[in-house]
Amino acid sequence: MLSIAALCLVVSGGCARLRADNLAAAASYSVALSGYIYPGQVIPGAGVAAIREGYADGPPWRDTSTALTDGRRDGKAVQSWFWSNMTKRITVRFDLRRSARVTSLAVWPLAGSQTDFDRVEAHVSDTEAGLSASAAIPLDVSGGAAYHGPPLTGRYVLLVCESAKPWMSLSEVEITGDPLGAIAAGAPPPGLVPPPVRDPRQLAELPARARGAVDLARKPGVRIAVSAPPTGNNGATAGSPIPAGVARALIGGGHPQTVRSADGFYADKFLILDLDLGGVRQVDRVIVRSAASDPAKRSYFNGYRVSLKSSAGFWEPVGDADNPLLPGESVDGGYSVTSPSIEKPARYVRVRLRCAPQSGDRIEIGGVEVWGRTIAGVVVQASPRPVLKPRISPAQPRGAVASDYDWILRDRIRAMYAMTGDETNGALLDRITQSGFNTVLMHTMGAAHSADGWPRMAQTLAKIQKQHGLRVIVSWPYGSDERYANAQFGEYQPGGKARWTHAPCPLSAPYWNAVVGDRAEIAARAGLTGLVVDVEMYGADATRYPGPCYCDDCWRRFVSARLGGAPAAAKVDLDNRPAWIAENGLEGDYARWQAQGVSDILRGIRKRVAAVAPHFLFGNLLDLEAIPGLAAGFGTPQRPALVFSETEYSGDFSKTSGQIANIRTSALPALYIPGLWVKPITPPQIPDLAARAAGEGAGYWIWSASAFTDGHYPHASGYTNDEYWKAFRDANNALDTRLKH
Repeated sequence: MLSIAALCLVVSGGCARLRADNLAAAASYSVALSGYIYPGQVIPGAGVAAIREGYADGPPWRDTSTALTDGRRDGKAVQSWFWSNMTKRITVRFDLRRSARVTSLAVWPLAGSQTDFDRVEAHVSDTEAGLSASAAIPLDVSGGAAYHGPPLTGRYVLLVCESAKPWMSLSEVEITGDPLGAIAAGAPPPGLVPPPVRDPRQLAELPARARGAVDLARKPGVRIAVSAPPTGNNGATAGSPIPAGVARALIGGGHPQTVRSADGFYADKFLILDLDLGGVRQVDRVIVRSAASDPAKRSYFNGYRVSLKSSAGFWEPVGDADNPLLPGESVDGGYSVTSPSIEKPARYVRVRLRCAPQSGDRIEIGGVEVWGRTIAGVVVQASPRPVLKPRISPAQPRGAVASDYDWILRDRIRAMYAMTGDETNGALLDRITQSGFNTVLMHTMGAAHSADGWPRMAQTLAKIQKQHGLRVIVSWPYGSDERYANAQFGEYQPGGKARWTHAPCPLSAPYWNAVVGDRAEIAARAGLTGLVVDVEMYGADATRYPGPCYCDDCWRRFVSARLGGAPAAAKVDLDNRPAWIAENGLEGDYARWQAQGVSDILRGIRKRVAAVAPHFLFGNLLDLEAIPGLAAGFGTPQRPALVFSETEYSGDFSKTSGQIANIRTSALPALYIPGLWVKPITPPQIPDLAARAAGEGAGYWIWSASAFTDGHYPHASGYTNDEYWKAFRDANNALDTRLKH
């Protein structure tokens, strides 16, 4: 019989401890908040526009030193950056202060907060530097997050929690295990490592004023006008009208008063200040003073842009000032935000203040200064601003849709998206036909993109049409760095500080013709039904364009075609082009010019292919006008483009009617076909969703056949392949009956 001592040795390796410790309670730890952003997004709480895609740091988290290790799930908690338009991340780095054997990990959100994690992973390493190279250990996120696996050895533990919900929380961490030695020499004390202390007063200190510089805004004869345009976004309300006397108070006239923007925590807020200095002056800097007259309202602005003009002509953006304070920080009596050094002559000064959603309730300012000097005898030649004539596309006569669209109008498109390799899977193709589909959207990649491979593939796809009675519409990738490199014929640039290197310029005719035109002509000669362009750019800097292209070639062509080659516009560098366009009220004109350019290129491709096969169809995947100009280029009123939308992938049709209404009101020559993804959509849902798609649009399509072959893109768990195929058959039978009546 085993003695008590021997039993202890067998069960626990010794009687010193029958239960492992929570090592987190004696650890030192730090917390970081971050969120996933895209180029051009203004980062709430930081006040600056992101220049690259990726995770950006949020405001520092400060709380009691034991908030995550006090044993309570309903007490203190780390709360993520609150911003609904991002994936949020809470990262906690633990120093256990000595090596340890970790047997389990557990983390919990704040009790009752409904802020569960989407993903949690852990890293364990002997050294802090080794954490980044250590293997990621996924935690089970059902009911918090936990790891119960083979023991892990190390001194440092990194926990990364992620969620796409509007906010997330982390209230408690347990790292269970056994210490493997004494506390290391020089180890930090236990508890939270506080972030560096920020002194808002120091951040808002004014620079020294240059010798001889004065506040030009206080000179006699200076005029100021202030506008607070309502944004109409997320319930914003317009600020009160701003009388001239109140505006004048901002530059030292009359009684001190504040000026505020539209109200609304979730709204984009703006204030625009226009100053006439009464003559050409040397402008050195602009200073804007933030104020808060109502303690119940959080006043904040992310920053402002200064633009100058000497006389009639174009506004020239000359500098952006970012607020060095965070929305939660304040300085008694207000604080000032200073522009970069300007050192330019001008008579007119415009200050455009901005506040991103959730950064503050409104913008409220108490003063503006323009530092500079009076200069005598200076005449500044300004480029005259040309009068822009509206650019109107030639009206296209309306009429009946071409007769070769009869099958779409009569039966609707019922398409299965098939992957490369499926073109020779006879059993799959038979199943698609037997389930009532009439179309295959055929994915292409690899050898099919080569000069020899695509003609062979096109002939193989033509056999599907003959042998299986399915129409084949090719899905061709755009911006995927295939046979032709994305930037081989010119690269897209978003303007501003960001630089892209792996996206095609959308106005590159050589790119469109090589990637789409040549391949479409081969498909047409093989007798295929059509080709749609998948414009989700998986090989680019981002999967979508954030806006128009501002590359040198696009800029040169726009300035020449629309601005008469104005020197003031021609010299604007890449960093300042979007701001220059916005400040001069040309956003709509620039966007329309670029969309028209895309349409012109695609119209040429469509006509070229029509000479070979008049009935060949064109369109795109992703969503309506994913690249502006697609529909007008690929379609006509008689031969509309096909838009295979991914907006309804999850079965959510809340935006569908708006998309179709946009087609009508914008007179876009397009047919809208919602797509359904079998991962979030289950067999019982399919008949109703297919009927709705075919009722509101021109049919439906399924992503993708992979769920029924290699499972690389699986369908919903808990259902068999046969259950899905039966649901497709039922949906198409019901659609047949409905369309006959």
